[in-house]
Amino acid sequence: MHGEELIHIYLHKPNDIGIIKGCQKKEPASQNALFKKYAPVLYATCYRYLANEADAKDVLQDSFIRIFKYFKNFNPEKGTLKNWMLRICINESLKMLNTKKSFIVFEKLPSEPCEQALSLDNLMMEDLIQIISSLPTPYRTVLNLNLVEGFSHQEIANQLRIEAFNSRKILSRAKKMLIKKYKLVNTETWV
Repeated sequence: MHGEELIHIYLHKPNDIGIIKGCQKKEPASQNALFKKYAPVLYATCYRYLANEADAKDVLQDSFIRIFKYFKNFNPEKGTLKNWMLRICINESLKMLNTKKSFIVFEKLPSEPCEQALSLDNLMMEDLIQIISSLPTPYRTVLNLNLVEGFSHQEIANQLRIEAFNSRKILSRAKKMLIKKYKLVNTETWV
C-alpha cells in the first residue's frame, strides 16, 4: 500500500474515502451522501453556537455551500473530513454571531473565580445541551470555543476580536452560570 492510501485508511472511515473522491470530482451523489452522513453532527455544532433552530439551519446550509465550493482544499493528510467540516461550521457560526452583533464585548468584567467544579455524572446530554444553549451568546460562544473545541483564550480573542483577559472572565462567568442552571435542573428533577 502507498503512504496516501494508509493515511486514508487511518484517518477516515472506510466509506468516507469514496465520498471524498466523489466530492473532489463534484459528483452530486457523493455530495448528497456527505450531506446525509454529516448534516446531523454539523447542525448540532451550529446549534451549540447559535441556540436558534432557524439560524443553525441557515449556517448549516452556508457551511455546506462552502464545503462543496472549497472541497478541493481539503487535505486528508492534515486531518479528518469531519474535523475540517466542523471548522467550517464553527467559522460560519461565528460569522453569523458577528453579523448579528449578538456578541457583546465586556470591557470591564470583575474577575470571579469559579468556586466549585461542575459534576456532570447525573446530567443527561440533552439537558447539558439545553443548559448551554440557554446561556447568553457571549458566554455560550466562549464556553463552546474553550471547553468543547479546545481553543486557547488568545485564539478565542483573535476569533472574536476581544482581549484574552475578557475571554477568561467570560468563561469564568459562563461556568458560574452553568453551575447555577445545573443546580436548578438537578433540583427540579428530584422534586
